[in-house]
Amino acid sequence: KDEGGVPAMEDRFNQRKAGYKKTVTVDDARRRREDEAVAIRKQQREEALAKRRNLAPEADSEASTLPAELVAQMPQALVGIRSEDPTAQLQGTQCVRRLLAASADQLQPIADVVAAGLVPRFMEFLNLPRPELQFEAAWILTNVASGASEHTAAVVAAGGIQVFVALLQTHNEAVKEQAVWALGNIAGESADFRDRVLQHGALESVLTVLRECEKPGVIRHATWTLSNLCRGSPPPPMEAARPALGAFANLLHSADASILSDSCWALASITAIGVDSIAMVIQAGVCRKLVELLAHPEVSVQIPALRTVGSIVGGDDSQTQVIIQCGVMTNLMRLLTHPTKSVKKEAIWTLSNIAAGTRDQIQEVINSGMLPAMLSVMVRADFDIQKECVWTLFNVACSGKPMQVEYLVYIGSIPPLCDLLSMHDTTTVSVALQAIGEILKIGRVKQVEAGLMDNPWCTLVEQAGGLAKIEALQEDSSEDIFRHAANILDQYFNIRMADSNEVPMTFAAQAPAQGFNFGA
Repeated sequence: KDEGGVPAMEDRFNQRKAGYKKTVTVDDARRRREDEAVAIRKQQREEALAKRRNLAPEADSEASTLPAELVAQMPQALVGIRSEDPTAQLQGTQCVRRLLAASADQLQPIADVVAAGLVPRFMEFLNLPRPELQFEAAWILTNVASGASEHTAAVVAAGGIQVFVALLQTHNEAVKEQAVWALGNIAGESADFRDRVLQHGALESVLTVLRECEKPGVIRHATWTLSNLCRGSPPPPMEAARPALGAFANLLHSADASILSDSCWALASITAIGVDSIAMVIQAGVCRKLVELLAHPEVSVQIPALRTVGSIVGGDDSQTQVIIQCGVMTNLMRLLTHPTKSVKKEAIWTLSNIAAGTRDQIQEVINSGMLPAMLSVMVRADFDIQKECVWTLFNVACSGKPMQVEYLVYIGSIPPLCDLLSMHDTTTVSVALQAIGEILKIGRVKQVEAGLMDNPWCTLVEQAGGLAKIEALQEDSSEDIFRHAANILDQYFNIRMADSNEVPMTFAAQAPAQGFNFGA
């Protein structure tokens, strides 16, 4: 201790270092981070809405009627709806539909319909053998179900699930489209409502609609509803989703971006469950098409396709290999420079999961040329993307062969890793520190094998400003960060810290004269 009774720095160093352990391990390398999945889903709400309103009613001669005029007609419309006169019923229902369609306020007219007690009455109209009235009532109830939770609940309480499932058998395609749309809105409200829709046999009925209907609008809405039946938190049982996989395999060949997007979001949700669900998706034969869709011109398709591919390579090594054999590297390389940040981030996350695989799979990453391209992105990107990049470097450094780790040094990985040591993110700093530690471990082996005086890669860390940052991290408020830093300083810099020898400022190692023999 010093004179004030405070432990000397060296004693503190040894005392704290004794408890050193890794907090981010190779087991964490293949990450199934639900927080990332949630962030992506929020970011892509426009592409993956859980509930959708019908904002384009069928054209009619009164479509231009102003909302104020429609409001004035409502008392008479309500009388007609509650009457037994078929003509008055239809005219009143059409008036309500036009008001919903014309109103700038989306929720208030829906709330008014519910408050007026019209939901049960419109449900009665759905059971009448009058297709025109059925369509008008179904249109209204579809929009009510797209409203707030209490509005959807009102439709369910009135027996909407059973009635709409039954209407999937109708021969009137306009009514059928509204029915499948309404079921999608109900299933999109909550996992509880989704499960109730499934329990009433809706999935098989929707699959029948997809097999038998040719109208593009019906197919589009049936796909979206099928997607909602396979998504949610918690997810549906795997066996409930299994029958839909064959349909999604066919739908992935559609030319409609909306159908492709909804299909991919469903597959992304299914593969996020775990390795067993990933195996189901692989068995459906969709992997090659998913990889192809990474090159789709629409971002709304690329993102869910990429999320699905990333989840699959987040499975076991054999599942990762399936995606590799589908040629994923070529399309991932293109996505590294995508103008949309979320696409770029997802691409690097996917790459990091591939790099968490076997050494042969790491070699596939190296052979693709993606690591230098990723580093080029990393030095210019914001922190969100840099976090994904550091995981890729960590995975190669921790799981790769010595020559693969040496390749990391050769392409200049040490400086960006050192740059991240000053970030205020405990996990990222920890991952970067461990990657540096693994690199220096291989550097020591190289030092011994070549009979060198010093670890050549320690010099690169010093040149990149890493040593000063690692020393500063001994004062980090995180005990774990201190341990990582203390271990590196003790293992690789306990003598060199006092060195003053100058060396050329080279930020990447030189390639060995004989090249990189990755088979060694």
